[in-house]
Amino acid sequence: MSKSRIRIILFENLFKPRQLHPQPQNSVLSSLRLAF
Repeated sequence: MSKSRIRIILFENLFKPRQLHPQPQNSVLSSLRLAF
């Protein structure tokens, strides 16, 4: 994956409603694990 695509994934997770992701930091970490 390109770095720009990884950034898009991170931004999507950060800007999703907190109701869907009560722990946004964990969702970002999981995205990084999937990306790399």
